[in-house]
Amino acid sequence: MSYDKTAQNSFKSHILVLDIETTGLNAWYGDKVTCICAKTLDNSQSFRACVEDEPKLLYSFGSWLKQFDETTLLVHANGKEFDIPFLCARLSLNENGFLSNSENLNFIKKLLSFRKYFDLCTDIAFGEWGKISLNKLAKIYNVPQKIAKGTDAIRWFAQKEFKLIEDYCWSDVLTTEAVYLKFLEIRGANDEKN
Repeated sequence: MSYDKTAQNSFKSHILVLDIETTGLNAWYGDKVTCICAKTLDNSQSFRACVEDEPKLLYSFGSWLKQFDETTLLVHANGKEFDIPFLCARLSLNENGFLSNSENLNFIKKLLSFRKYFDLCTDIAFGEWGKISLNKLAKIYNVPQKIAKGTDAIRWFAQKEFKLIEDYCWSDVLTTEAVYLKFLEIRGANDEKN
């Protein structure tokens, strides 16, 4: 099997890298989304926002997300187990009525319509090792590691340090992207040998 880098490059606009930051781990019990960052691999589209107003953040992201369809590959680190379920839970609660029920449902459907997910923390491990952290993957692949921890983002939110949170979340997107690209590069080199 050969690895066609030209074909891979032509699909970069259909690959979306995503990360979120929250005030904790329990979306159903009041923890909120504080920051969302996402970008396409070809850098043609990006979204970066960190605000205190969760409804405004989710609405803005939902509006931006509409441009993508089910052919988009969603790349993330622990997104299957955290980011996507957390976003869906917060939308389901719709505490402030910021979206009509149909808008809310459409946003959830959009998040779940991505048929292709690539979760670095589980898919690179191939299920043999279980789950591996983004920082460990960055170290293994020799790409820049995370600049902070999720607990730092929680503390920064309490201190209203929104720019720090956004920069941290964006750096996680860039680290996720770098690990994913390195994985593709190594996989492609191995495919060429076979």
